[in-house]
Amino acid sequence: MAGPVNSEQSQRWYRIENPTPYYVTVIGLGGSEKQAEEGEFETVMLSPRSEQTVKSANYNTPYLSYINDYGGRPVLSFICNGSRCSVKKEK
Repeated sequence: MAGPVNSEQSQRWYRIENPTPYYVTVIGLGGSEKQAEEGEFETVMLSPRSEQTVKSANYNTPYLSYINDYGGRPVLSFICNGSRCSVKKEK
């Protein structure tokens, strides 16, 4: 699943949006891929077509990890424009 979430940032939080018809379990958020995979983060499960706010430091390029349907733990990188962040498209 490419790009299961969008996010909006403020100085102390991110609003994570799940625009899909599936549950998404977010397991990491950080300023690097490694931090998203290994850093401290309180796991959140987003219902289909819902959003949730999580406390976090503000990152120039946020990375988010989640559990996919196969038990994998992919990491998404985001590009932020103002307060709105979108999944960075892979080449």
